[in-house]
Amino acid sequence: MVRLLLDLGACVNARTGTGQSALFSATKRAELLIIELLIERGVDINLQDNSGKSALFKTDGHSDDTIARLLVSKGADIKERDTHGRNVLFYAARYGGYPLVEYFIRAGAEVLLRDMDGRTVLHEA
Repeated sequence: MVRLLLDLGACVNARTGTGQSALFSATKRAELLIIELLIERGVDINLQDNSGKSALFKTDGHSDDTIARLLVSKGADIKERDTHGRNVLFYAARYGGYPLVEYFIRAGAEVLLRDMDGRTVLHEA
């Protein structure tokens, strides 16, 4: 269905009222084929929603790192921060599995970062 809608002219970067694109939804649901299709069609991987999060932040609830690896390999910014000053590692430590946390660390996510409230990744783990 996504392919059909895109073929009919749907905007790959259309945003909701909260600033999220279809890539956010597909990433949250771990829809690998849809994510690959959206990337193929030119989705902005680093598009940020109203809270400063990109689709990479939506991998936080995943137990493995497959989608995070794909997004980073296609240009997702591992160092970006949201409006609270948190990076993807904060959310992965709270909601994700060990493989995801380990991947983000190896990919270059800042481990010793403090958010705007002075919290660190350790506080979220």
